[in-house]
Amino acid sequence: MNLIRKEYKMVKNDRTSFVLVILVFLSLCSHPASAQTLSFADETGEVVKEGEGFLIRLIDTPGSKFKTVEALFTVDALPEICFQVITDVEHYPQFMPNVIETRRIPEPLPQPLATFKRYEYVAKLAIFRYDYILDLHVTQQENQYQLHWEYVEGDFRDNNGVWTIKPSNTDEQVAIVHFKIFIDPGRFVPSRIANSLIYESVPSMIESIRNRVQDERYQYTTIVDL
Repeated sequence: MNLIRKEYKMVKNDRTSFVLVILVFLSLCSHPASAQTLSFADETGEVVKEGEGFLIRLIDTPGSKFKTVEALFTVDALPEICFQVITDVEHYPQFMPNVIETRRIPEPLPQPLATFKRYEYVAKLAIFRYDYILDLHVTQQENQYQLHWEYVEGDFRDNNGVWTIKPSNTDEQVAIVHFKIFIDPGRFVPSRIANSLIYESVPSMIESIRNRVQDERYQYTTIVDL
């Protein structure tokens, strides 16, 4: 009888171990991006938000009372697919928080002399509506993609930033996205409120991008031309 009990316990323990292994495996498969440990390149600034697969911090901006917002996050998609979403400016109103309208406008120089694309945006920050124009520059080096923008004119005092996308060190099917933005909203908006409004919208932007990469329109195309 003792032998039967002992064998039963061994079988039960083996089954329990097997179930635990399966559960761990399924957890890793369903959240591949979470396996990537995220950290900024330096320790400047203050981390103000962190969650599943993302970090957000505020860093001082030389010569300004407004902070630069910086985010680092993972997306479960190939970097080129993620970059297609981020450069799909014409469809920003469909998925990017705060963006109401976008419109491509002619560049001041004829192609191929112009090295950028110019877009007009309409966005809403709290109760304020902002119309502004940005010049967008796209670069690609090996497996790293970058989109940076410069402020031309509009209702902001300044608005500039950069997207950088590259594959995860642990999984090439996962994109690591580095987002950096500086906005001086003007209009006597207190810096404390402006900083909060900007970084508070970043988690919803991250979620929107993670959902958008699943759209079939981005699955079978090459890098889009702005």
